[in-house]
Amino acid sequence: MGILLFLPVILGIAAAFGLAALARSRSAVSGDHLIITKVFRRLLGWRVGGFVLGIASAVAVPFIAVGLFDVDSPVVILIWVPAVLALVYLVSLSIGERLAYRPASERRSATLTARAAGRYLSVRDAVVPLIATLGFATLAAATLAVTNDQGNVEIVCASPYPGDSGSSAHSSIDDASTWAALGLVVVAAALAALVARTATNRARPDQGVFAAAEDDALRRSTIRAGLGIYTAFAAIMGAVFTLALADILTSDFAPCTAPSWWHPVGVALGWSLIGWLGVYTWSVVQIVARPVATRTFASIG
Repeated sequence: MGILLFLPVILGIAAAFGLAALARSRSAVSGDHLIITKVFRRLLGWRVGGFVLGIASAVAVPFIAVGLFDVDSPVVILIWVPAVLALVYLVSLSIGERLAYRPASERRSATLTARAAGRYLSVRDAVVPLIATLGFATLAAATLAVTNDQGNVEIVCASPYPGDSGSSAHSSIDDASTWAALGLVVVAAALAALVARTATNRARPDQGVFAAAEDDALRRSTIRAGLGIYTAFAAIMGAVFTLALADILTSDFAPCTAPSWWHPVGVALGWSLIGWLGVYTWSVVQIVARPVATRTFASIG
């Protein structure tokens, strides 16, 4: 359990990235439009609150898991710690967008271009999250395919003694943890989609085209932050299952012999962690990216 002492440090770094993103969000608000400034401050409050509550909840996970449920598997903790942080933050983003601007009666003016989530995201913004999702799902499915219900990999082979058989087993992630990770990723994806929908459908303050451009920048910042935190979570899950599967494929199953292709594939999986690091880096960039207000992407109504 000594490694758990590093969790507050890791989560603290994540919080620093998040707070830096919030500080940079100020660049999208000129201060010339009072309502937009108020919307920004409310969003800022919910995002700060989401990070603080998410970090506090994630830090508490190991102590709850060990103290109340006697969990002794580090894999379970590695799955739930980032999951709790991501889910709490996504819920906070959604609530913040829903409460950021609630006029007594919304008056819609003529709309030049219908608002949709695609207006705030490009196709390339969806490529990395899609790769992370498919990569993690593939690794989880492969783990389920090579392990039994208890998460053990067993190879049965002929024994040098007549009438006997030899076998070798290697412990990995059990099925319950794998299905839990898959379920949590699905929930996180649904919450990220909810964040995008809530930000897109938020009422527009009737303040003119320049205020609309700033408002669009805030919406875009929220949607990309939600997409970034989801992708970061999927990348962490992908890295966890990559390590588990690589450990299986490169293990010594003596006295039995694993298929000859297992070891090179396991080594290749180990090197693929660099790819997951790249995905995680992309996710952080999405969270801390400076939102830019531009009339080109502003929509009225």
